[in-house]
Amino acid sequence: MVLAPGKFAEINLDMGDGSSTEVTFETTGGPLEWNVHSHDGDNVVIHAEGTGTAGKVRFAAPRAGLYSYLWKNAGAAPVRLTTRLASTAQVRVHSVEPAP
Repeated sequence: MVLAPGKFAEINLDMGDGSSTEVTFETTGGPLEWNVHSHDGDNVVIHAEGTGTAGKVRFAAPRAGLYSYLWKNAGAAPVRLTTRLASTAQVRVHSVEPAP
């Protein structure tokens, strides 16, 4: 997908206790800010974060729940994002934003 300046993309996953994921991503057109986060009520808990044009982000759920991989275009030009998700144990894609 192509992210316009200021826009984001997110993969929301319903993960079982102890399950893990690995997302490989690549961009064309510039770097994106990324994070893996969850919500504890109104609080956002950041589990990992960074900025880059490519990477492999591994995450193991500390407990069962909903976790999100998010990429944001903080630049001034559109950026194409390509992702690939691999998982172990109990992981289900809950939703993708923006919806394909």
